[in-house]
Amino acid sequence: MKGSLDSYIWKTVAGSYLACLAFLLFLFIVFDLLINMGGYVRSADNLGIPFMTMIGRWARFHVVSSPWVFVTVAPFVTVIASMFSLSR
Repeated sequence: MKGSLDSYIWKTVAGSYLACLAFLLFLFIVFDLLINMGGYVRSADNLGIPFMTMIGRWARFHVVSSPWVFVTVAPFVTVIASMFSLSR
């Protein structure tokens, strides 16, 4: 029974942190897609790139830029996850 409270708190904090991080990363990706969709389609059309290749490049761009997004949203994720964990 030793450590059960610690593991409960750790799991609560980690779950809240991962949920907030996933939500904000998803939000960044959706906003980028909505704002720049026209530019992506125009550039793919001008270069003659197939749709699936364009989607692959777009996904690769977001995988490469995810560390920058993480550094940008990490303080906010920490605060929001802390609030969720404390309220639970």
